[in-house]
Amino acid sequence: MNPQSHILPAVLATALALTACKQQTAQEAAAIRPEAKPVAVKTATARSEQVARSVRVTGELKAATDSMIAANATGRVLETHIERGTVVKAGDIMAVLDTRTTVLSLREAEATVLQATSALALSNAELERNIPLARAKAVSDTDLQKLRTENDSRKASLAVAVARRDKETQSLQDAEIRAPFTGVIAERLVETGSYVTPNLPVARLVDISHLRLVIDVPEPVVGQLHSGQRVDFGVTAYPTAKFTAKLQYLGPALRTGSRDVQVEAIVDNPDHKLLPGMFAEGRLMLAEEPGIVVPESALRASGSLISILVVEQGHAIEHIVEPGEPNHSWVEIHGGIKAGETVVVNPPADLTDGAPVRPSAS
Repeated sequence: MNPQSHILPAVLATALALTACKQQTAQEAAAIRPEAKPVAVKTATARSEQVARSVRVTGELKAATDSMIAANATGRVLETHIERGTVVKAGDIMAVLDTRTTVLSLREAEATVLQATSALALSNAELERNIPLARAKAVSDTDLQKLRTENDSRKASLAVAVARRDKETQSLQDAEIRAPFTGVIAERLVETGSYVTPNLPVARLVDISHLRLVIDVPEPVVGQLHSGQRVDFGVTAYPTAKFTAKLQYLGPALRTGSRDVQVEAIVDNPDHKLLPGMFAEGRLMLAEEPGIVVPESALRASGSLISILVVEQGHAIEHIVEPGEPNHSWVEIHGGIKAGETVVVNPPADLTDGAPVRPSAS
């Protein structure tokens, strides 16, 4: 028999005994080692409350009114009172046309009205004088009928003369091209000396005191839309500013390709900070629903993961959560926590999962 066959089992037995002894010693040491000192932390209670739901939207700002202002008369431009960026009120004169020919035509029309008025007065007098004579058979019915016909013709001539005079009066008024509404000149399209005709644009006028925010709302949210809903949004030109609009115009049908509906919200813009064409990004506020909220300061990020520390039996237990939108320093949590649980706020950076803590209300 090989002598080594007796030595090998003995060595293995000795090694196992030593290992067991070491494990027992480690267990005993762990049992008698005191737990780490609890970390003092500020805490708050997760609560249930009504939370405003919202959907993220993007859109573009457009002018409430954007019009090409056209001339309604013919003539050469004598004066222009506008430049790009000029603010005009409804009724302000933007340009003036040469009115010399129009003034002469108006004088002629007024003279024709006087002439027609005199002719009608004479015809009325002649008719009134002959009516009694016709009753007395001193004037034939035929002659009386001729007088009536001539009188009607005089009335028609006066009506034509008055219409021509009014037309020339309107032409004289149209020679002053006025702003139809309050707004800002976006483009001036004529110069002094230009010759304009009816329907020729002379300026582009936009009203930016109120803007339209045109946004696309996805199909699942369409059933929750109604006039008056709030849209909170921002623009890149003012990265720290927040603006508000009110939903007013709802599209009547979904767009086939994108499966969304286009809606418009009205934005008050009294200081003209916002401009048509700006890209806007924000949230359309929907109805409120119950939700669980915690202080926003309870959240902590690790890469793409967001977690909170919940105090359980004197220890900080990490819960991975999905936060919603913050609202007045509180934020909704979608799953991972229940109402009434205690969470750590402003957790120390070195506070680890499972560490003992000593809570105090924040």
